[in-house]
Amino acid sequence: MAHGGYGKRRVKPAGRRSRTGLGVEKKPKSATLKNQIRSVERMLRKNLPPEIREVQEKKRIKFYERRKIERRIRQDLEYVRFFPKTEKYVALFTGGDNSETVDKRNRLRKQIKANLIAAAASGKDLEETGSEDDGLLDLSEDDFFLSGSSSDEANADDEWTDKSTREQASSASGKHLACPVMREIRDRFQLEL
Repeated sequence: MAHGGYGKRRVKPAGRRSRTGLGVEKKPKSATLKNQIRSVERMLRKNLPPEIREVQEKKRIKFYERRKIERRIRQDLEYVRFFPKTEKYVALFTGGDNSETVDKRNRLRKQIKANLIAAAASGKDLEETGSEDDGLLDLSEDDFFLSGSSSDEANADDEWTDKSTREQASSASGKHLACPVMREIRDRFQLEL
C-alpha cells in the first residue's frame, strides 16, 4: 500500500450516525377534533381571566357555525349538481319560502341523496345535471322556453346578437364579416377584405 492504508481512513463511530437520512420523514401528528375540544374544555375549566375565557368561547362558536355553513353549502351544491333530469327544477334562492316550495325542495333533496347512495352502492358515478344528453327532455312545459328565445332579431340589444348591423355591413362590401371589430377596422382604414 503505497499511498497509505486503512490507518488514515476516517470513519464515524457507529453510535454517532444520524437516523434522519435513512428513514422516511414523518409528519408531526395534528391534534384530532376530539382532542382539540377536550383541550379547550380543560382550559375553560381553569380559572382564566374573563376576557380570555370569552375569546375561547367565541372561537368555539365560530368554529361550529363555520361547520354548519360548510355543510349547507355542500348540500346546496349537491342539490344543483345532481338534480333529477326528470323533474322540473325548483330554485333554491328564488321562488319564495312558502311551505309548499320548502317541502318540495326537501323531498327532492331526499331523492337526490338516495340516488347518490344507490349510485355509490352500485359502483358507478351519478351523472351531473348539466351533461350532454339534456336534450332528451320534454321542454314544452318549462316556463323559460314558453316565453320565447332571448336572441330574437327584434329584441337584440348588443352588437354581437344584432343581425341587422351585420347584414348592412356585409351588403355594403359584398363580403360577410361576422366580427364587429373586423368591420370597424375595415371601415376605419378603408380596407378591402
